Amino acid sequence: MMTASSSVPTPDGTPTRVRVGVCSGAVFAGVVGMDSPRFRIFGDTVNTAARMATNSEGGRRVHLSSSTEELLTMRDLDNIHTKTGACLCRRGQGLQVKGKGWMQTHYMCDPTSHFVHVHDKEHVSLNTFRVPTCI
Repeated sequence: MMTASSSVPTPDGTPTRVRVGVCSGAVFAGVVGMDSPRFRIFGDTVNTAARMATNSEGGRRVHLSSSTEELLTMRDLDNIHTKTGACLCRRGQGLQVKGKGWMQTHYMCDPTSHFVHVHDKEHVSLNTFRVPTCI
């Protein structure tokens, strides 16, 4: 999706930049409305994912909450890396997220945009599996 969107130019000719946020957790879902029913998803997880997208730097990366990072397994990351070349990147020392406080977040990103690759569990908890990550 990120690659495809960058091939679509904006009116001024620059590539389109998409910001994506992902959070894992419980949600409520249902159809809302009588005249024009719409399927909607509600909950703190949805709000956090929206905050991840808002705080994303955009480009060829997906902003992940810590709950999503914790659910990813070595097998998941290996499959992603094998198919796309993407790696898991810790976003600095974390960030202040409106309504959530201080959060440590991560990016699933294009490794060509990073200079240093590490295999040290101090930087990203998934490094204990020795998967490709970058800082």
